[in-house]
Amino acid sequence: MTEWDPLYRQAMAETDPTKLQESINLAKRAMSDRERELSKILARVMQEQMSIREAKQGLELLAQEGVHGRDSDVA
Repeated sequence: MTEWDPLYRQAMAETDPTKLQESINLAKRAMSDRERELSKILARVMQEQMSIREAKQGLELLAQEGVHGRDSDVA
């Protein structure tokens, strides 16, 4: 698990009221940091998925067109 999980578990298990708020804040900060990281990763994954779909469409068009149906100018 990532950094947020142990901090979350520590906050959930905290029994000292004087330490509870700090423990909660640390866990929340770590969770927010991880959410930002995951958002960036997700954006990259979505972009790559789109690129793959577009490439597959291009290959499908190429297959439908067939090699012999292409212009003879294309090397």
